[in-house]
Amino acid sequence: MLGCLISGFGDGRGARAAEPETERRKDTIVMGRVSSNAHKTYPKIERFVGHLAYKLRPLGISRGAVRIARNNKEMIELLRAGDVDFISETVMSALLMEERAGAEILLREWKKKRGWYRSIIIARSESGIKTLADLRGQKIAFEDRGSTSSFLVPLALMRRQGLKTVHLESHTDPVPADTVGYVFAGREINITAWVERKSVAAGALSNWDFLGKARTPRVMRQDLSVVYQSRPIIRSVFVARAGVPETVKRGVREILLQMNGDQAGKRILKNYYKVKKYDEIEGEAAESLEESRKLYSLIRDRIN
Repeated sequence: MLGCLISGFGDGRGARAAEPETERRKDTIVMGRVSSNAHKTYPKIERFVGHLAYKLRPLGISRGAVRIARNNKEMIELLRAGDVDFISETVMSALLMEERAGAEILLREWKKKRGWYRSIIIARSESGIKTLADLRGQKIAFEDRGSTSSFLVPLALMRRQGLKTVHLESHTDPVPADTVGYVFAGREINITAWVERKSVAAGALSNWDFLGKARTPRVMRQDLSVVYQSRPIIRSVFVARAGVPETVKRGVREILLQMNGDQAGKRILKNYYKVKKYDEIEGEAAESLEESRKLYSLIRDRIN
């Protein structure tokens, strides 16, 4: 069976198994999540989808369920099979699900009071690196393969500039001629530390991580400069599978747009991955999504 966990519930007072087949669970709404830790993930989603199910009672929805997938590939299969109705995702993973499963991006999701970020590239102030082209022949540190701000977006930006990139196993490995060598640092603070100590020439992370003292201590930041930054990137989005009834989809959209308007809704959102609010993808958010689509086309082969 695909996925790690599935359970149904309505108002949170009771639980019973939900049928995964779409036609046999017309009274159930299923929220999905990609996670390697189902037991830690489940409680964050349980209350959220229970609230949606409770609000959707006039539409015949009486239960909510949670379905956990171990990776994007598995979630795409669940979406195609109709076993997951909605999911919150980073914009690049959402675009992958849109392309491969026909999923629909519904709303922007604000997390920790922020609805966007910029992916930035930093270097030591005296390095002489001023543009992306200056990275040729140099090493850059990324966080990990799953990071949008610290891998996928900066990689796409370099590819758009015509730069050839090569993965290095270690920051001590030599860089092949006429390429940009990249290594994974594992954590944002490692990225800034490696740049500050000259283990690598540059590093990529989000502007919020660069400004946060927990990930970039002030003593490090004073020696570093931002040499390139992306246009604003939507931080997270709310996605619906293809085939969700329009009445349900419209109902969920209305609930989410109004959810931060009362204390109960705010508490549920905070518990659900510290979401601040949802809003429509229009204006600058629509422009940001369009830019993300362009970048996605350059790195779709790198999204796991």
